[in-house]
Parts: sequence; C-alpha cells; structure tokens
Amino acid sequence: MNYDSSSEYEKEKAIFVLFIFLSSNVKHFVLHVMYERCYRNKA
Repeated sequence: MNYDSSSEYEKEKAIFVLFIFLSSNVKHFVLHVMYERCYRNKA
C-alpha cells in the first residue's frame, strides 16, 4: 500500500479501529439479546 500523506493513513486507521469497536459492540449486543431471550423462555 502506498500512502501519499500520513493524514490519509491516520484516517484509514481510525476507520479500521472504529469498525472493530462497532463490530465488537454489535456482537456483545447480539449475545445480550440472545441471553435475555433464552432466560425469559426458561423463566
């Protein structure tokens, strides 16, 4: 990969980190919802 400026690289890195953060949050949310559903079904 060839970057013309460091700012472009920083932007790419920020988007990448944000994507990972959001995806992990989504996973956590989905697991929480599934857990709630199972718990309510058993109760």
